[in-house]
Amino acid sequence: MSDEIVPIELLFSDEFKALVQLLAKRYRKIQADLQPLLDDLQSGNFGALPDLP
Repeated sequence: MSDEIVPIELLFSDEFKALVQLLAKRYRKIQADLQPLLDDLQSGNFGALPDLP
């Protein structure tokens, strides 16, 4: 068994893509602002998730 981490494939809904495109007109840096979050998610780092009941 290998300790290699397999990247997670992120799939975006059409609604998310449309909203980001719409917001990009007003917030020119939105893609750069989202990139660190997307990188973390893709590498499996989900941060501190709340405890679920």
